[in-house]
Amino acid sequence: MTAKNNVSYQSDYKSQVMLYRLNLKFPFAIFVLANMSIPIFVRAQKPTNNNFSFEELNNLRQPVGWQVNWGHQNDGYIVQIDSLIKHDGKYSLKIEKISGERNFGGCAMIIPANFTGKKLILSGFIKADKVSGGLAGIALRIDDANMNILQFDNMKGRSIQGSTNWTEYTIALPYDAEKAKSITLGASLTGSGTIWVDELKLIAAD
Repeated sequence: MTAKNNVSYQSDYKSQVMLYRLNLKFPFAIFVLANMSIPIFVRAQKPTNNNFSFEELNNLRQPVGWQVNWGHQNDGYIVQIDSLIKHDGKYSLKIEKISGERNFGGCAMIIPANFTGKKLILSGFIKADKVSGGLAGIALRIDDANMNILQFDNMKGRSIQGSTNWTEYTIALPYDAEKAKSITLGASLTGSGTIWVDELKLIAAD
């Protein structure tokens, strides 16, 4: 349950390209990143401590280290920091459907696979308001050196629906430290309604 090194946000060009290769080839998947090559010219700012709870903001009041905007993919959704509704700390991340027929609103972060252990566990707190017609939840993806998916879970089949108070959700995936090279984690909303996300945590276990 240890990391080889302190986990830091991987902001190299290859990771940024992977983040933007969005192809929703599986129903409601949020990190199916293949078959679309989009040139990237802006690097994401590197957070100081992973920023899994969205506490560190840049000068645009966006969470440092997180990708929250995929151009026209999330038209009709607002993804922004909320200082009024949060589980802990100063902020949560709010994802709200406001109009249109676009695919989703979400957030994602890519980090290097610097963990030891046989299992990765992602947990996080989500509050929901009138969610319907799609998928809402956290997601975790593990890729190899060629950006092939080793493991993936976006809570399909157990999506959050309706209105709920703050609830902790967990994803556990098998982890191969020899093959894994990058990890993508985050949350998304593909239907209507609003979710607030806070206090994401990622650990490795035997």
